[in-house]
Amino acid sequence: MALDTYNFEKGLLETPVDSQLTSDAATAALQVSTDGCVLHSLIVSSDLGTLQWLQIHDLATTPANGAVPLICIPIPVNGHAVLDFPIALQNGCYVCNSTTHDTKTLGAANCLVIANIAE
Repeated sequence: MALDTYNFEKGLLETPVDSQLTSDAATAALQVSTDGCVLHSLIVSSDLGTLQWLQIHDLATTPANGAVPLICIPIPVNGHAVLDFPIALQNGCYVCNSTTHDTKTLGAANCLVIANIAE
């Protein structure tokens, strides 16, 4: 797994990213990685007219409804959610939208996703 490094000449935090994954179409979920990885950034946009939740699960496979996420971030009405700090995931990275905060209740296929990871 790559670590962030500070470039003293540019004064920037450089984030080594091995791959960028994007959803091909509006989706409710994306299996970002099936191995341990560092999720460096994640952007999810939604056109849903109600609040929903972006959930990040440390899993190599799709969790069942009722699974407890590692992190849960609100996606505002017709808005977007952004994760812009690294998270180390040991097993894999599965992201989804959910109609509930505490456990996965898979929502509608109405999100576009961009994820940057290092493996």
